[in-house]
Amino acid sequence: MARVSFEFKKGDLIWVSLVVVLLCVGFGVAQWDNTKAMFHDASDVKITIDGEGDMSLQNASDLGLIGGGGWNLIYSDDFESIPSGWDSNTLYDCDGHSILGRKTGTACFVRTFSDLPSHVEVAVKVDYFVIDSWDNRKAYIEFDNKQIWSTNYGMGGLLSCGSGTWSDRIEPNIWTSWYHTGSTLTLEICAALNNNINDESFGIDNIEVYVL
Repeated sequence: MARVSFEFKKGDLIWVSLVVVLLCVGFGVAQWDNTKAMFHDASDVKITIDGEGDMSLQNASDLGLIGGGGWNLIYSDDFESIPSGWDSNTLYDCDGHSILGRKTGTACFVRTFSDLPSHVEVAVKVDYFVIDSWDNRKAYIEFDNKQIWSTNYGMGGLLSCGSGTWSDRIEPNIWTSWYHTGSTLTLEICAALNNNINDESFGIDNIEVYVL
Protein backbone atom coordinates (compact mmCIF):
# COMPACT_ATOMS: atom_id res chain seq x y z
CA MET A 1 0.00 0.00 0.00
CA ALA A 2 1.36 3.44 -0.95
CA ARG A 3 2.20 5.73 1.92
CA VAL A 4 1.13 9.35 1.82
CA SER A 5 2.79 11.90 4.02
CA PHE A 6 2.52 15.65 4.47
CA GLU A 7 5.11 18.09 5.65
CA PHE A 8 3.99 21.43 7.05
CA LYS A 9 5.98 24.45 7.95
CA LYS A 10 5.03 26.46 11.03
CA GLY A 11 3.21 29.07 8.93
CA ASP A 12 1.30 26.36 7.09
CA LEU A 13 -0.01 24.93 10.37
CA ILE A 14 -1.47 28.30 11.31
CA TRP A 15 -3.37 28.50 8.03
CA VAL A 16 -4.61 24.90 8.28
CA SER A 17 -5.86 25.55 11.82
CA LEU A 18 -7.69 28.67 10.65
CA VAL A 19 -9.40 26.77 7.83
CA VAL A 20 -10.52 24.02 10.23
CA VAL A 21 -12.02 26.59 12.61
CA LEU A 22 -13.89 28.36 9.80
CA LEU A 23 -15.27 25.06 8.52
CA CYS A 24 -16.52 24.14 11.99
CA VAL A 25 -18.19 27.52 12.44
CA GLY A 26 -19.80 27.31 9.00
CA PHE A 27 -21.12 23.82 9.74
CA GLY A 28 -22.60 25.01 13.03
CA VAL A 29 -24.37 27.94 11.35
CA ALA A 30 -25.71 25.67 8.62
CA GLN A 31 -27.05 23.23 11.20
CA TRP A 32 -28.69 26.04 13.19
CA ASP A 33 -30.35 27.53 10.11
CA ASN A 34 -31.60 24.12 9.05
CA THR A 35 -33.44 23.69 12.36
CA LYS A 36 -35.05 27.10 11.88
CA ALA A 37 -35.90 26.72 8.18
CA MET A 38 -39.57 26.01 8.68
CA PHE A 39 -40.01 29.39 10.35
CA HIS A 40 -38.83 31.33 7.29
CA ASP A 41 -40.69 32.16 4.13
CA ALA A 42 -39.51 29.27 1.96
CA SER A 43 -38.84 31.70 -0.87
CA ASP A 44 -36.27 33.45 1.35
CA VAL A 45 -34.41 30.29 2.39
CA LYS A 46 -31.72 29.79 -0.26
CA ILE A 47 -29.88 26.51 -0.73
CA THR A 48 -27.24 25.29 -3.16
CA ILE A 49 -27.56 21.89 -4.83
CA ASP A 50 -24.85 20.37 -7.00
CA GLY A 51 -25.70 20.76 -10.65
CA GLU A 52 -28.63 23.05 -9.92
CA GLY A 53 -27.01 26.14 -8.35
CA ASP A 54 -28.74 28.44 -5.88
CA MET A 55 -32.51 28.11 -5.52
CA SER A 56 -35.16 28.66 -2.91
CA LEU A 57 -36.26 25.96 -0.50
CA GLN A 58 -39.71 25.89 -2.08
CA ASN A 59 -38.34 25.39 -5.61
CA ALA A 60 -36.03 22.62 -4.49
CA SER A 61 -38.98 20.88 -2.86
CA ASP A 62 -41.19 21.37 -5.92
CA LEU A 63 -38.53 19.82 -8.14
CA GLY A 64 -38.16 16.85 -5.81
CA LEU A 65 -34.50 17.67 -5.12
CA ILE A 66 -35.12 17.63 -1.37
CA GLY A 67 -37.76 15.85 0.66
CA GLY A 68 -39.17 14.07 -2.37
CA GLY A 69 -41.35 17.05 -3.16
CA GLY A 70 -44.00 17.09 -0.46
CA TRP A 71 -46.32 19.96 -1.42
CA ASN A 72 -49.95 18.77 -1.50
CA LEU A 73 -52.44 20.67 -3.64
CA ILE A 74 -55.61 21.37 -1.65
CA TYR A 75 -57.35 23.89 -3.90
CA SER A 76 -57.19 25.25 -7.45
CA ASP A 77 -59.40 27.39 -9.70
CA ASP A 78 -58.91 28.77 -13.20
CA PHE A 79 -62.08 30.90 -12.91
CA GLU A 80 -63.51 29.64 -16.17
CA SER A 81 -66.84 29.36 -14.31
CA ILE A 82 -68.43 31.21 -11.37
CA PRO A 83 -66.44 30.29 -8.22
CA SER A 84 -67.74 29.63 -4.74
CA GLY A 85 -66.28 30.46 -1.35
CA TRP A 86 -64.75 33.82 -2.29
CA ASP A 87 -65.98 37.16 -1.00
CA SER A 88 -66.72 38.05 -4.65
CA ASN A 89 -67.74 35.77 -7.50
CA THR A 90 -67.62 38.37 -10.29
CA LEU A 91 -65.65 37.26 -13.34
CA TYR A 92 -64.10 39.56 -15.91
CA ASP A 93 -62.63 38.98 -19.37
CA CYS A 94 -59.17 40.53 -19.62
CA ASP A 95 -58.03 40.12 -23.20
CA GLY A 96 -59.22 36.53 -23.39
CA HIS A 97 -58.37 35.59 -19.78
CA SER A 98 -61.31 34.82 -17.51
CA ILE A 99 -60.26 36.28 -14.15
CA LEU A 100 -61.75 36.90 -10.74
CA GLY A 101 -62.26 40.65 -10.56
CA ARG A 102 -61.98 43.48 -11.02
CA LYS A 103 -61.45 45.38 -7.76
CA THR A 104 -59.98 48.77 -6.96
CA GLY A 105 -59.07 50.86 -3.90
CA THR A 106 -57.50 49.10 -0.94
CA ALA A 107 -59.22 45.78 -1.51
CA CYS A 108 -58.68 42.03 -1.38
CA PHE A 109 -60.03 38.81 -2.81
CA VAL A 110 -60.72 36.74 0.32
CA ARG A 111 -61.33 33.05 0.86
CA THR A 112 -61.20 30.93 4.04
CA PHE A 113 -60.12 27.29 3.86
CA SER A 114 -61.24 24.91 6.61
CA ASP A 115 -60.32 21.40 7.79
CA LEU A 116 -56.79 21.58 6.42
CA PRO A 117 -54.75 18.38 6.68
CA SER A 118 -51.82 18.28 9.09
CA HIS A 119 -49.05 20.54 7.83
CA VAL A 120 -46.24 22.94 8.78
CA GLU A 121 -46.39 25.36 5.85
CA VAL A 122 -48.89 26.81 3.37
CA ALA A 123 -48.18 28.14 -0.11
CA VAL A 124 -50.16 29.95 -2.79
CA LYS A 125 -49.43 30.32 -6.50
CA VAL A 126 -51.46 32.83 -8.51
CA ASP A 127 -51.53 34.91 -11.69
CA TYR A 128 -51.94 38.59 -10.76
CA PHE A 129 -53.45 41.02 -13.29
CA VAL A 130 -52.30 44.65 -13.21
CA ILE A 131 -54.97 46.68 -15.03
CA ASP A 132 -54.82 50.31 -16.20
CA SER A 133 -52.78 53.17 -14.74
CA TRP A 134 -50.84 51.63 -11.87
CA ASP A 135 -48.03 53.96 -10.86
CA ASN A 136 -45.87 52.18 -8.32
CA ARG A 137 -48.90 50.78 -6.49
CA LYS A 138 -48.65 47.97 -3.96
CA ALA A 139 -49.81 44.38 -4.49
CA TYR A 140 -49.72 42.05 -1.51
CA ILE A 141 -50.83 38.68 -0.11
CA GLU A 142 -51.86 37.86 3.46
CA PHE A 143 -52.31 34.61 5.36
CA ASP A 144 -54.54 35.04 8.44
CA ASN A 145 -54.08 38.84 8.37
CA LYS A 146 -50.28 38.49 8.18
CA GLN A 147 -48.68 40.03 5.11
CA ILE A 148 -46.32 37.43 3.64
CA TRP A 149 -45.64 38.88 0.18
CA SER A 150 -45.69 42.33 -1.42
CA THR A 151 -44.29 44.25 -4.35
CA ASN A 152 -44.98 47.44 -6.28
CA TYR A 153 -46.05 47.60 -9.92
CA GLY A 154 -46.24 50.30 -12.54
CA MET A 155 -48.44 50.40 -15.63
CA GLY A 156 -47.72 48.82 -18.98
CA GLY A 157 -47.84 45.40 -20.58
CA LEU A 158 -49.03 43.34 -23.51
CA LEU A 159 -52.71 42.97 -22.61
CA SER A 160 -55.63 45.27 -23.40
CA CYS A 161 -58.59 45.35 -21.03
CA GLY A 162 -59.96 47.69 -18.37
CA SER A 163 -60.53 51.21 -19.66
CA GLY A 164 -58.53 50.61 -22.83
CA THR A 165 -56.56 53.80 -22.24
CA TRP A 166 -53.50 52.04 -20.79
CA SER A 167 -51.92 48.68 -21.57
CA ASP A 168 -52.26 45.97 -18.95
CA ARG A 169 -50.33 42.90 -17.95
CA ILE A 170 -50.27 39.62 -16.13
CA GLU A 171 -47.71 38.77 -13.45
CA PRO A 172 -47.75 34.97 -13.76
CA ASN A 173 -46.99 32.26 -11.23
CA ILE A 174 -46.45 34.40 -8.16
CA TRP A 175 -45.51 31.94 -5.43
CA THR A 176 -45.19 32.60 -1.72
CA SER A 177 -45.30 30.41 1.37
CA TRP A 178 -45.21 30.72 5.14
CA TYR A 179 -45.06 28.65 8.31
CA HIS A 180 -48.59 27.57 9.26
CA THR A 181 -50.08 24.72 11.32
CA GLY A 182 -53.71 25.70 11.92
CA SER A 183 -56.75 23.83 10.63
CA THR A 184 -58.11 26.96 8.94
CA LEU A 185 -56.50 29.57 6.69
CA THR A 186 -57.83 32.92 5.51
CA LEU A 187 -56.17 33.91 2.25
CA GLU A 188 -56.27 37.51 1.03
CA ILE A 189 -54.86 38.66 -2.33
CA CYS A 190 -54.86 42.43 -2.32
CA ALA A 191 -53.91 45.78 -3.80
CA ALA A 192 -53.54 49.28 -2.40
CA LEU A 193 -54.93 51.53 -5.13
CA ASN A 194 -56.31 55.05 -4.87
CA ASN A 195 -58.39 55.72 -7.99
CA ASN A 196 -61.69 54.51 -9.46
CA ILE A 197 -62.09 51.19 -11.22
CA ASN A 198 -61.70 52.75 -14.67
CA ASP A 199 -58.28 54.11 -13.70
CA GLU A 200 -56.69 51.35 -11.58
CA SER A 201 -57.87 47.83 -10.87
CA PHE A 202 -56.65 44.26 -10.43
CA GLY A 203 -57.76 40.66 -10.71
CA ILE A 204 -56.46 37.12 -10.20
CA ASP A 205 -56.44 33.85 -12.10
CA ASN A 206 -55.10 30.29 -11.98
CA ILE A 207 -54.81 30.08 -8.23
CA GLU A 208 -53.40 27.03 -6.44
CA VAL A 209 -53.09 26.49 -2.67
CA TYR A 210 -50.71 23.92 -1.19
CA VAL A 211 -49.79 22.56 2.22
CA LEU A 212 -46.51 20.93 3.23
